[in-house]
Amino acid sequence: MNKISDEVKKCIYKIIVNNFFLTYPDKLNNREKYDSIDSYNNRNKMIDETPNYYILTYSIDNEIVGFIAYRYMNNKLCLSEVQIVPEYQGVDNTLKKMLGKVIDVSNKTKYEKVCGTINPKNSKSINVFSHIGMINVDKLWYEISL
Repeated sequence: MNKISDEVKKCIYKIIVNNFFLTYPDKLNNREKYDSIDSYNNRNKMIDETPNYYILTYSIDNEIVGFIAYRYMNNKLCLSEVQIVPEYQGVDNTLKKMLGKVIDVSNKTKYEKVCGTINPKNSKSINVFSHIGMINVDKLWYEISL
């Protein structure tokens, strides 16, 4: 199991919620539906109870500015979630550095490719992941060979 401190879980949740409302500002009128104690607890339960689920946080000046959640599946390292605070998105190769850290700490005997799904409405993510070499291989599915 993935042991993450409560402090780190709070930082992760804050990043997720803030990015969600930046992406979907129309949802702010109904914030309590998306940002609640139940949402927070459900997220933490998923982190604690999902087998083979790993989270790597990325910090600058001792502040968490992003994280990558990932799993190993079918000889692939699958990115479950990638979140970066807006101030560091597209700045100083933050995403590339984060992915580099994941690859450095991961068990390279478990995978040959890195993969993930991208929401087709999220053109920003599609552009970013395409820029680093991930290729759309099937509908929402993107991969890169190592």
